Amino acid sequence: MSLSDIIFNRKIKLVRLADIIIYDLNIKRNDTLYVHSSFRKLKLSDSNPEDFTYLLKMLVGTQGTLLMPNFSDNQEIQKDRSFLAWGKMSVQISEDPLVDETGLEYNDLLERLSNLNAKIIGIGNPLNELPFVHASGFAQNKVKIFRRRGIPFFVLNTGTN
Repeated sequence: MSLSDIIFNRKIKLVRLADIIIYDLNIKRNDTLYVHSSFRKLKLSDSNPEDFTYLLKMLVGTQGTLLMPNFSDNQEIQKDRSFLAWGKMSVQISEDPLVDETGLEYNDLLERLSNLNAKIIGIGNPLNELPFVHASGFAQNKVKIFRRRGIPFFVLNTGTN
């Protein structure tokens, strides 16, 4: 372990994490937000996963939408359809199938998020661990990656704004 790991891998408070989400990741009320996070890697000193989820819900508000991966018993994400959704667009994102030009139905979470100008953020996990983005090449020019207190963060704006 290097000296920088010892210095920067301190615990972080939920209010500090809220500041990073609001000011560094530029998350606003009414956003459609997909959050890829590792609570274990966050090392929050004063809260639990429920507090973290509550914070995210309060940030996007009732007119926004929050999505998070849903892990199975073996901790693997089931392609791009295994997620939890809360908020205004949750039913549309999770239930309505997409239809291609030939009339065939398909499910593509990244396309759904892009159609809604969603933001995909990573807290505690690097971008290459996000199952439906890292292989697509889609993220390469729209992503901001940084570290705060030893924790990796990224934000990917899927839309045009």
